[in-house]
Amino acid sequence: MQQDWLSSVITQAFSVSPEGIAFTETELPLEQQVNKDFVTLLPQLGVLGVEGSDACRFLQGQLSCDLDSVSLAAGRRGVHCTPKGRAIASFILAQQSAQHYACLLPYSTLPALKQSLAKYIVFSKAQLLDLTQAWLVFGLAGAAARDFIQHHGDGILPGGSLCQTSFNTGHCMQLEGSGPRYLVRLPRREAASFWQESTRQLAVADSAAWDLLDIRQGIGNIVASTSEMFIPQMLNF
Repeated sequence: MQQDWLSSVITQAFSVSPEGIAFTETELPLEQQVNKDFVTLLPQLGVLGVEGSDACRFLQGQLSCDLDSVSLAAGRRGVHCTPKGRAIASFILAQQSAQHYACLLPYSTLPALKQSLAKYIVFSKAQLLDLTQAWLVFGLAGAAARDFIQHHGDGILPGGSLCQTSFNTGHCMQLEGSGPRYLVRLPRREAASFWQESTRQLAVADSAAWDLLDIRQGIGNIVASTSEMFIPQMLNF
């Protein structure tokens, strides 16, 4: 997580830690924050890119998710494991272009995932790229968030859980759950204008509010302190 991202995007007073961001103006308890239609920045998420003509075939042999079900229109959750079957990192895998995939994951586990995949990618026509500084990831929740996405994107909403559409020059993915939730990842140059527009229509929430919605949905994310503690079945993968 790099603090200089935030200085160019966020104008409110805030505090930042490796676990996320807290806005001083959001003094509501998390239980009340999640009941609002909100937007938050997710600096605790990293983006690991895998690109090249062999990217798909390489990832098919390294990840728990089926690459045949990953496309420009749909992502999948997955894990990468040690040879003994222990999960090193969990992530959402999304396709960004024909030969380019992105793993969205807690930034604390990105170095471990990159180091492990690097052992095997040398045999493929593909490369690993830490894209965390190039992209900003936002979380939006609620009916008003859905309306905002539809109005300010390309007019087409994602079609269901882990489906994605283009959003300006970035991507928007709908997450699981009964209430609308979206992950929007944008190039850094677009982050400031997106933040200004979204916060005019949505409440600002701490990133911990997003984590609480994950918990309520039964989604477990591996962080550095829990890497290699679980097998995929323990995490419902």
